[in-house]
Amino acid sequence: MHNIGIDLEEAECKESLKTLHNLFLRIWEENDNLAKFSSSLKLLLDALVNNGMLTNFPFNLKIIEKLEEIKIELESLSFNQELFERSEIWDIFQQKLQEEVVSFIGSPLKGTQILGFLEARSLCFENVIIMDVNESILPTLKINEPLIPREVMLSLGLSRLEKEEEIQRYQFNSLISAAAKVYLVYEKNEVKEKSRFIEELLWKMQKESNSLEVTTMPRASFYINVMPQTVSIYKTTENIDFIKKATYSASRINTYMNCPLQFYYQYVLGLEEKDDLLGEPEAPHIGDFIHELLEEAFIKFKNTAPLLDKKFEKYFFEKMEEKFENDLGRRMKTDSFLLKRIIKNRLERFLDSERKRDVAKIICLEERRKDTITINNEEISFVYTVDRMDQMQDESIIIIDYKTGGANVSPKKLSALEKMNMDIDSIREDIKSFQLPLYYYFVSRQLPDKNVNAQLYNLRTLERKSLISESDLPHKGRIMEICFKALEVIFREIFDPGTGFMPSKEERKCEFCGFSALCSNT
Repeated sequence: MHNIGIDLEEAECKESLKTLHNLFLRIWEENDNLAKFSSSLKLLLDALVNNGMLTNFPFNLKIIEKLEEIKIELESLSFNQELFERSEIWDIFQQKLQEEVVSFIGSPLKGTQILGFLEARSLCFENVIIMDVNESILPTLKINEPLIPREVMLSLGLSRLEKEEEIQRYQFNSLISAAAKVYLVYEKNEVKEKSRFIEELLWKMQKESNSLEVTTMPRASFYINVMPQTVSIYKTTENIDFIKKATYSASRINTYMNCPLQFYYQYVLGLEEKDDLLGEPEAPHIGDFIHELLEEAFIKFKNTAPLLDKKFEKYFFEKMEEKFENDLGRRMKTDSFLLKRIIKNRLERFLDSERKRDVAKIICLEERRKDTITINNEEISFVYTVDRMDQMQDESIIIIDYKTGGANVSPKKLSALEKMNMDIDSIREDIKSFQLPLYYYFVSRQLPDKNVNAQLYNLRTLERKSLISESDLPHKGRIMEICFKALEVIFREIFDPGTGFMPSKEERKCEFCGFSALCSNT
């Protein structure tokens, strides 16, 4: 701390950090009612006032006053001892904050005054600064009337827009005509233009001087050079021990390939993106809906050949209608019928495609399994869920992974894998996902006498993409060897204490990441 001019010993620094941690984190953990929350808020406000520099700026004191008022209101509520979820308490507090307004209050006889046009009526000032003198802000006109449609007003000979504009023009001209100096500040860019009031002043000046060049507009600009920051979370001994003992899945490995920092937030810290149950269903919700529907409808064919006749088709779509209304329809607006029709159309095509497959029996549906792999002398636990496993008429086994999206996440053919560099970027580009290789490995080990293949079944296009193509069947051992070498590279990096958790290099993926607010890479 001596390098920045602060005389603070290490022990004092630790104590200060401990105090800050207590004030901003620990005291809020046990707040299960509004009374406890108010007490925590009081401790924080007292510390800020007594130990901070808030008193140096009047606005800060006004903010503290508002927070004190909120605290008093919360602690005086008759139900302040009722139990709430912590998130609900913070929602109440946030809602109260959004309702508050901190006004700039000064002396009416000296200093700076911040006023609106109505407040400045009949007042004269030596210096006037008007901000945001942009079109659509000044004048501010409401096209739609709250009670009477504009067409009706015009037919009656009433035009509120023109009258409102004249009122604001009069207030504007009255304010600037009585001032010695006037500064009109506006923003000019591709979407914003100066107000018509400024244009009228310029036109008046041009007519009086009989010249177009009557004034020069001074421009104010601020050049900001944002230096990109690279977040890197360094691994501690505890981190390494934790991730070595963790249970992995194909999706965890895929997450690390796409963004190690997201892997850290999601699987090391255990953070989860909050699901908005009141919001519109998104792609993951629709995918879950289809997976669950196929499991519930096809479970009757487990250990037997599926009979997809008219009776089953009727049962299937009745079940789809009922499940859609319960799971998705109630969360959607009037366009739910469109989504339902799209899903039904795709499932109709899916059933037609299924009738053409020579399935002898369905072995399992949405079955969760556990297994282990030894990589780099480390035994790693894995968990995986098989969407569906079929035994075909030729007794071969097909592991099916349903996909409701359009992205191709199956590894490339052997010819491309042979040329792959053993680094994370190349592995992500050529293997794309370890889901099929891991499914194939685990099931092949359990059924060594069977001809096994893993397959992506795209429910949108009905394309079935096999891990091992017909041409690569003689070389399936080589394909799995390359996939395992790539998996070794990934786990070597995950377990390496010298390699931190870095953000993804593909910024387009950050737009859809639930942890982007924690990452300065975005």
